[in-house]
Amino acid sequence: MKEKLVEVPWISGGRTRSLLMTCINGVNEQISKVVVDLKALPEALKQYVSFVDGTCEWRNIAGTEGLSAHSFGIAMDIDVKNSDYWRWAKEK
Repeated sequence: MKEKLVEVPWISGGRTRSLLMTCINGVNEQISKVVVDLKALPEALKQYVSFVDGTCEWRNIAGTEGLSAHSFGIAMDIDVKNSDYWRWAKEK
């Protein structure tokens, strides 16, 4: 699976950093297109998309035995301080 992971640019605090994402089905190319749009956001909104974590990390879905989409480089956590995780929302 590692051979299908490639570096993809992402904005981070006004700078660009690289994330590992899969190239299967062009996921990396689609994420690169999203980054172009994110760079065009007003500065006040960029704070909500700059912090990214958990892009390619072999792990289970919280509270389950199933593998997370993060395990395959097809998911990322964006700004967890200001976003909501479906399992947290379900518990509320």
